[in-house]
Amino acid sequence: MLNPKLEEVLDAMPHAVFVKDNAHRWVYANRAFRKLIGCEDVLGKDDRHIFSQDQVDVFWRENDLVFAGQESLNEEQIGQDRFALTKKVPFAFEDGSTGLLGIIMDYISTRPAGRPQTAPPAFGGLQPEMTALQKRLEDALAEKAWALEIARTDSATGLRNRHGLEADLEDQIRLAEATGRSFGFALVDLDHFKRINDRFGHSAGDEVLKTVGKRLGALPGVVSVGRIGGDEFAIITEELDEIGEPLKELFERLRQVVFRPTRSGDKTIRLSGSAGICLYPKDAKTTSELLSRADLALFSAKRNGRASSKVFDESTLGAYRRRLQIEVKLPDAIQDELIFPVFQPIVSSRDRSVVGVEVLARWSDKDLGPINPEDFVSVATDIGLVGKLDRLVFKKATQIAKPWLDKGEINFLSFNASPMDVVTPGYATDFLREIDASGVPPSSICLEILESSLVEDVSSARRNLHRLREKGVQIALDDYGTGYSNLRALLDMPLDKLKIDKSLVSGIEDDEKVLDLVISLVQLGRALDLTMVAEGVETASQSAFIEGAGCPEMQGYYFSRPLSGADMTEWLKSGVPENVPGDGASGITKMAG
Repeated sequence: MLNPKLEEVLDAMPHAVFVKDNAHRWVYANRAFRKLIGCEDVLGKDDRHIFSQDQVDVFWRENDLVFAGQESLNEEQIGQDRFALTKKVPFAFEDGSTGLLGIIMDYISTRPAGRPQTAPPAFGGLQPEMTALQKRLEDALAEKAWALEIARTDSATGLRNRHGLEADLEDQIRLAEATGRSFGFALVDLDHFKRINDRFGHSAGDEVLKTVGKRLGALPGVVSVGRIGGDEFAIITEELDEIGEPLKELFERLRQVVFRPTRSGDKTIRLSGSAGICLYPKDAKTTSELLSRADLALFSAKRNGRASSKVFDESTLGAYRRRLQIEVKLPDAIQDELIFPVFQPIVSSRDRSVVGVEVLARWSDKDLGPINPEDFVSVATDIGLVGKLDRLVFKKATQIAKPWLDKGEINFLSFNASPMDVVTPGYATDFLREIDASGVPPSSICLEILESSLVEDVSSARRNLHRLREKGVQIALDDYGTGYSNLRALLDMPLDKLKIDKSLVSGIEDDEKVLDLVISLVQLGRALDLTMVAEGVETASQSAFIEGAGCPEMQGYYFSRPLSGADMTEWLKSGVPENVPGDGASGITKMAG
């Protein structure tokens, strides 16, 4: 209820005035409003009692903006051939709840000339004047349409922004419902866009965004393109088969057309990206569901190594639900020290004697079972717990391995540092403090880093690595031969080792070019005074090839899978047998100490 004096004032106004609560129900309507809609009994009802669902959707979309604190000036259809210019503002009730107050500023009829000007019964026979009033309303509507278009456009690229893209999705859904056709919706994300900004400058990054947007819009069958995040785009496509050639062709065009290299001045910028796609109505039937499903598919594509595409399916949803469970359980698992280290030997190519071990992390939950290290490390990074996870694994691993170091059974422990750690100011100081507390000498620690660590913030990474190396910590560049394979990093960074990625080792037996590449990498390492380590050695012939290429160290399942501390102790006592069973984990994922 409103204040009686306020109701008296509003009832005397010639303009139609109404007040709604946040459930869209009318709690007040003055005489002019009740006369306009031809209904005296409106209190406690909502728009659905009088208007069509399409009109109600428009009303309520604007209402929700007002409930959230915005003012609204909107053209709304209030009956067949009738349009009103309605001003809505937030309204606070005496009990503290929020509603809205609406004033119909002007209204017109848009009947063609010659058609009877008799108002429909719903409007009680009211006839508005059609002179300067119509011109004012048309001008207001044109201005609103222009403002709405601006509000739905991304200023950097000229594409639709998130609001515009969602409006286009709603239009496409209505069209699909009317025709019975399906359509595709995809989210497309540039891989490692921050690197482009850092290496080429933000102006070049902006040009890349414009270029990618234009290329997406030029793809056959694309209905709408939007930029809905920093480096994330969305596309609406025409009808697509569930698993047919059009879908495959879309992915191939993304790879060949959208992500082909571009130029900035005299420099070539190489592009790659990932895509997640879902289909209407098979996978989702609303705008929010389409966005959610495509986002899940995109997440899955990135998780599988980026530069890939993924169609939403039930397994995607299952993986997402599992990830949510991991997010919930991981903090307690770290707090309760349920994550533990395992150890994989690194052996000499010359005599197969063990020279060190690489520390890996494992976690098995009573409800979820064994959890892929890649999954829980990714979650730890996303929720800001990777530092705590690193420290836990380092503490446990050094406690277990200190006797091996003291007896001279191994020369070093190798830990993998997350890219986030390497570029964090003060990381070197914190890590040296942990080493000191462990009681093992810094010279017995090898820190493995990824190239992405060096690209994100070169100066900060360089400072941390120099400080660690000055204290005796060995630095290894991991997974070399993938990604950018930046030669500059080998020259600029304080490195001791170079690890050849297992993807190269796996092809060494079947492809002579791969063997030549490995030999070249070994020669490069020798020229730079770096110790080379081959990862992923799984067969006797691979072992022989690596030895023949002159690579001094190697590791892999051929020698041993990752072992628990107790099993590693026995392994060291018995020498270096080949093909020793371990934890059986597939797709070994490394974990920083």
